[in-house]
Amino acid sequence: MKISLAVLASALLAAQAVATVHAEGAATHATPAAPCDGKSSCKIDGFSVDYAGCGKGALFGSIAAQDGADGVDLNDKLDGKGRAVARLKDRQFVCIAATARGNDNQRHYVIAVPTASVPECKGKDLCKKADLPVQWKTATTGQSCQRVGDGKYTGDCAAGWVDQGELDQYADGI
Repeated sequence: MKISLAVLASALLAAQAVATVHAEGAATHATPAAPCDGKSSCKIDGFSVDYAGCGKGALFGSIAAQDGADGVDLNDKLDGKGRAVARLKDRQFVCIAATARGNDNQRHYVIAVPTASVPECKGKDLCKKADLPVQWKTATTGQSCQRVGDGKYTGDCAAGWVDQGELDQYADGI
């Protein structure tokens, strides 16, 4: 059985194209891109955004569901008019990576990170029982959220925008 070089090359190119589509789909699965493209501040849709990330000096808090709700949806758009990427339960620990002010409104870009990955959490009561299950509203990779450096995370880390009233910010970070 002889396979021509042209047939083999075509099969290889097709396999690479399929792998690229799957990789691109996985990269955009659930977590909206961090605001400000790595800069510490920017303007988005009439909002002034301050981005601090989740590294040294980061701010932390917990989800504060309103009026008996069981949780809060994380939105992929700053104005809240996008799609819900995940639902976090009341009291879920989060890093407050960015704060946006504008249009008589304040919103926060939060990331649900494991409390064990945050050095400031060690021995703190606020961090106990604060790693709660995430209800995903979009596809995930199946890889758990993990810290890979100072303030850098990989895997399925639920992230998105919430209103100021849906968040309790901890004093001095924690």
